[in-house]
Amino acid sequence: METELFLKRMELTQTILATGDLQASHIAIYLTILFAYISVAYIAGNKLSRLQLGVTTFIFGAASVREVFSIATMALTIADLVNELGVLDPASVSKNTWEAAPLLYSIWWPIGIWSTGAIAALLFMLSVRYSKKR
Repeated sequence: METELFLKRMELTQTILATGDLQASHIAIYLTILFAYISVAYIAGNKLSRLQLGVTTFIFGAASVREVFSIATMALTIADLVNELGVLDPASVSKNTWEAAPLLYSIWWPIGIWSTGAIAALLFMLSVRYSKKR
């Protein structure tokens, strides 16, 4: 029984760490997309045709939405796994994590936080596109 509990804890811990690594990869992809769009806005924002602007913005928006939802979903998955680990072995999860866990069960706050960058990039493109200095 003790061996089974140990193996289950190890499995959950490894899954939490793997999900965290995958989430970090999606964060890196999201930041790359974000800074690529900001670079396009800075370098060529006021020189793009309407079609080019539309296509670029559509691709940026679609990629950003996908990455933001991936990041937020993985945050909820990690919270579920931490709670499962805490139920399995309450001593393995610190008291602060255990008390903060209910705050993690909303998909909207991570979406709101991560979407702020995409909204700022879109506003930056608009400011460059419609600036008076042409």
